[in-house]
Formats: sequence, C-alpha cells, structure tokens
Amino acid sequence: MKKLIKLLTFIVSISMLSAAFSACSDEKNESTNSGDVSADQSGNNDVSGSDDPSTWALKSPISGTFIQPWLYGSWSSRDWEREIQVWDEMGIEYVIMGDTASYDLSTGKLTTAYPTSIEGATCSGDVVTKLFEVCKENGRKLFIGIGNTPAGWPYLDFGNKDNFEVFREVCKVYASIAEDVYNHYYPEYSDVFAGFYFVPEMYNSSMFDADDTRQTYVDGMAYGLNIIFEKLDELNPDLPFIFSPYLNIFGGSWVSKSSEN
Repeated sequence: MKKLIKLLTFIVSISMLSAAFSACSDEKNESTNSGDVSADQSGNNDVSGSDDPSTWALKSPISGTFIQPWLYGSWSSRDWEREIQVWDEMGIEYVIMGDTASYDLSTGKLTTAYPTSIEGATCSGDVVTKLFEVCKENGRKLFIGIGNTPAGWPYLDFGNKDNFEVFREVCKVYASIAEDVYNHYYPEYSDVFAGFYFVPEMYNSSMFDADDTRQTYVDGMAYGLNIIFEKLDELNPDLPFIFSPYLNIFGGSWVSKSSEN
C-alpha cells in the first residue's frame, strides 16, 4: 500500500506542477497585456513591463533546480556565493543532483561520486559531500540521485522482454546506492536530505497506444521499481521519491503521439 500511495503522490505532484505552470503563464499574459504595475504585500513592485531588467521583480513559480558535478565540481567559494545569490533571487528551496553513481551495464562496474561502502564499487572522487555542506549552510533541501547508466536507458523498452530482467538488475543496484547514500549522509544531514531522485526518464512510449502493450510497460516498470520502493520504505518511508517524465511527440515510431496517452 505504501508503494501505491507513494506512486500516486508522484502523479498528483506532477499534475499540480503542470497546473501551476499553466496558471503562471495565464497570469503573465494578463499582466503583459494590461501593462499594469502592481505591488505585493511585501512592497515589491511588479514592473515586468519595464525595459530596464534591473527593475524586474523576480516572481518565479519554480522552487527547485538541478545541479550536476560537471558544473560545480571545480567551483570556488566565490562561484558558490554567486550561485546561492541566484537561488535566493529565484526562490529556490530544493536542489536535485542525479550523478551520485554510474553503473556500466556492459561490465557491471559501479563508480560513485562519494565515499562508498558498496563492495566492489570504486569512488572516483567526492563531490556529493560538498553539495550537502552547501545546502546545509544555506538552508536548502537536497534530493539525491540513486545512480545512472552512462549508456542511456535502453532497458526502459519493455517491448523487448529481456529488458524486464535487465531493468530489475539495474534497480537492485540503484536500491543499494540509495541505501549507501542514506546511511552515509542522513545521520548528519537529516535536515537537508529531502528525498531520492530516479534519474532514468520514463517517456511517452508507443506501448501506451494499446491496452495490452500499455499493461506490459506498467508490469515492466513495477517489476523493477518495486525493488527500489521496498528498500526506500525500509530506510525511511517518510522520504519522497521523485523522477522526471520525458515527453516527446516529435519522435519516431517508438513514441506515442496521442494526447490522450
């Protein structure tokens, strides 16, 4: 039941986010058309119609952002100060970092970006601890990734029955990473540790176009994801699990172009 509630929570959250974007877009259009200048309760003026960018009040509906080690790995203290300033201006409360570990499907090699306790895994350097430190110092919440596969996500094609087992094996690795990251960071950064992020992006597969193939896709996802959900519930059932769906209606035969799907 926890797994079902958790999954439904994700779906509802995504729907709410879409609605928020839609509402924001409508309000922006109305404001632009009217050219009115208004003040909010804090006294900040909405002068979005001004030609001077320095006078624009930032009213972003976005409260989270992504960041990756290839960007911040070599940052100086001054670089971080500038980044935090932007977060402050935009109202960023949540940070998502996906690249905690890389799992090579062809070799079975696991490489982490933090000090790992997973047997057989290799640590390529520690860029995760710094991010936890920065978020703690600046009052941000961090959603942490549970691994990625550098060759992409071919195992999400459940039209190939072999991918059921491949995806299940990948999810076992991701579950072990989630446990490792949690045990390493949660005790010291429980006030920062917002939850877990699933890096592979589920897309609008053409398998959604028919009832039988849609069910096959759902069965394939559940076959792997339930392993992760069971581990996360064991670690801390109160921490959320989030992911980024990918929509592409301009792809080839492998994507569904039906708005109803």
